[in-house]
Amino acid sequence: MASLARGGRGALWSLRLGLIENVLFVLAVALVLVLMLQATGNGTVTVVRAELSGSTLRLEGTAVPVRTITVDGVSMGTSGGDGQFRIARAGFVAPTDCTVDVKVGSATPAVITLAGCAVR
Repeated sequence: MASLARGGRGALWSLRLGLIENVLFVLAVALVLVLMLQATGNGTVTVVRAELSGSTLRLEGTAVPVRTITVDGVSMGTSGGDGQFRIARAGFVAPTDCTVDVKVGSATPAVITLAGCAVR
């Protein structure tokens, strides 16, 4: 601080500019990280249970919180505030390859193989 006192207003101004630059840099990095997290989490879905029992489809997993869950293009539920979801749909017709496309607002679906299903 002694050099600040000797340098007068010029040294104090220089110190303030350096501080402002550092704060702006930290804010820019934080903004980039937030945007990256939103981009990667936009359509992420993890299915931990996928089974077909007779004609009842059961899916459980996690996704982005409070988003519509679609199975083969049909809206079948919504994830909760914590991202958890459970789908139980009676009268489901088994696909010939025993896989379903599960989407949560993304262009690329998660292709899931159903347990208890026989490929036709």
